[in-house]
This record gives sequence, C-alpha cells and structure tokens, in this order.
Amino acid sequence: MYTKIGRNHKLGGPWLGPFNVSEGPDKHNNYKLVLPDIMKGIHPGIHRTHLRIYLRPNLEAFPGVPTPHPQQPVVIDASGNELWAVEKILNDRIYRRKRQFLIHWKGYDEIEATWEPLEHLEAIRDDIWTYWFNTYNQAIPFEVPWTHNDVWSARTCNGGTL
Repeated sequence: MYTKIGRNHKLGGPWLGPFNVSEGPDKHNNYKLVLPDIMKGIHPGIHRTHLRIYLRPNLEAFPGVPTPHPQQPVVIDASGNELWAVEKILNDRIYRRKRQFLIHWKGYDEIEATWEPLEHLEAIRDDIWTYWFNTYNQAIPFEVPWTHNDVWSARTCNGGTL
C-alpha cells in the first residue's frame, strides 16, 4: 500500500506491508485488506493501483550481507496508545525554539533513532535529568513542562536517588 509519510516522505519507504487480502477484486478493482489494529483509522478498501505484489527477498543471493533483524512489535495499552521502550538518550537540540532529544528505541538499530520533543517524554524524565547531568555536568537550565519547581542538583543525580 502506498502512503506519504510526513513532510519528508521522499526519505521514507513508499510501501507498507505486506498485508493479507480478505476480499477482492470487486467490480471497481478494489481489494479489502486485513490491516493490523494500529492502522484502525485507515479504510481497508484499497484500489489495485495502490497495491503491489510482495516478493520475499532472497537472502542467499548476496552472501556476507547481514540479515535484517525483525522489528519488535509495538505494545498498545488499554486506551489504544502505542508504548515504546527507550534504550538511551543520544543527543539533544533546540529545533524551532523547542527542546528535543534524540531517542534510541529498544529493539531498533541506533540509525533508527528519532528526535522527540520534550513534551512527549514525561515517562522518561529521570533518564532526561541523568542524561543532562552526565553530558553537561549541571542541573537542567530550562523549564521542564511536567514539573512543579522540582530542584535537581549534582548530588541528587549522582547520589543514587534517581
């Protein structure tokens, strides 16, 4: 199935899948796909021009090329939100006047790390404070949106209270 992914859709792969076909073709050449729960907002009826036959890669054709590791499945909580496990924080930056952190996700290669805004990282606030102190050797100089006058000193970060 073809889809544009964000503003930089040219850099991402244009195809998603493979998906099983449950019905089709109908009189208009539409197929009904079996989509995973994470794609529940997408209508499963797709026209044939947006579909391609999936060919499994022949991994024996190129000896010496490492086999790709299968990605970990995404965990979905009871409210339907995706839960991702963080391996470590790699870097930080200010992008469009907002603080972002480069997150290496557990189960994925480091090249697939993503820049995440500070507002989305409340669940790993202790990791952020530890990263900041270990990188810059000072307390966080900016306001963290989910705290209310929390004070973190060098002793707090090194003292093992995190």
